Amino acid sequence: NRVGYLKELERMGLKVKIQGKNSAKIFGPAKFIPTKIDSLDLRAGITLLIAATMTEGKTIIREAENIDRGYENIEDKLKSLGAKIKRTDD
Repeated sequence: NRVGYLKELERMGLKVKIQGKNSAKIFGPAKFIPTKIDSLDLRAGITLLIAATMTEGKTIIREAENIDRGYENIEDKLKSLGAKIKRTDD
């Protein structure tokens, strides 16, 4: 199910209509809102992380270790662009 992460983006305010196992229609623009979301895998995780940088407020990404598997020093790279990221053990 390649569109499972869209449910997490919906929780952040994205308007989406899932049209099957592997397709969806996305309506925008969207203003993302901070919330708690789950990183389902590597690609979904980076998508959610980028969306989280677009929120005003604190977004918590659980299972962030999925992102670490494919993106070395991603926190530092995004911080250098102005993102405010803090890793916690929660």
